[in-house]
Amino acid sequence: APLETLRETGVRVQSFESYMNRSTYKIARARNREFRRRWRTVRDDEAFHDRFELDGIQVWNALEERFELHYRFHYQRLVRFIQTGRHLIDVAEPDVVLFKGVGPKSARTFATVANELGVPTVMIQHGKSNPIQRFEPLVDHVAAWGELSKGFLVTRGYDPDQITVCGSPKFDHLHDLEVDEEQLRSDLGIDDDSDVLMLASQPFSENVRRTIATAVCESLESMSGVVLL
Repeated sequence: APLETLRETGVRVQSFESYMNRSTYKIARARNREFRRRWRTVRDDEAFHDRFELDGIQVWNALEERFELHYRFHYQRLVRFIQTGRHLIDVAEPDVVLFKGVGPKSARTFATVANELGVPTVMIQHGKSNPIQRFEPLVDHVAAWGELSKGFLVTRGYDPDQITVCGSPKFDHLHDLEVDEEQLRSDLGIDDDSDVLMLASQPFSENVRRTIATAVCESLESMSGVVLL
């Protein structure tokens, strides 16, 4: 397990949540009461509801449940994340905060807190960049997988000087593997003249994996001398 590996190397491991204290919960409870009061104001404000109109149709009723969820639950969670992040930085005094992606709300909030407190932040890219995903520049520096990912991050607001292309660190061990290509081809029954394309997908559902595999196979129909693994 990753945490056990870190402990074996002498790295002290402590969860983000463990930095919550009584003050954190006290502030979160107080803000929760405040957000509930604000929600009742929003819920009963007809003039506010009237602003939510699309193509002449009043759509507040379709959005009301989502607003209530944020006021009653999500906002107080953000308060806990903010207060816990502040306490962590005050206690641990980190020289830099390192993130494996900043997708989760807790990570995005902590990155913002660290930035506000002047602590340098670095993100290691985790997963493939998604053109649909809104990727805001939350950290000072990004370790990106490749030039394609770098280009995507630039379109989302990062300065090129903030990005270092280094590949994915979790695959660094593959670089050090000593592989006998000739023996490997012989074991797999692949001749020396064929190019090899390996498809390694995420653990999607069977239907999604079948769709991906079908698309790849159809693309290879027009290509000769390529073996798919």
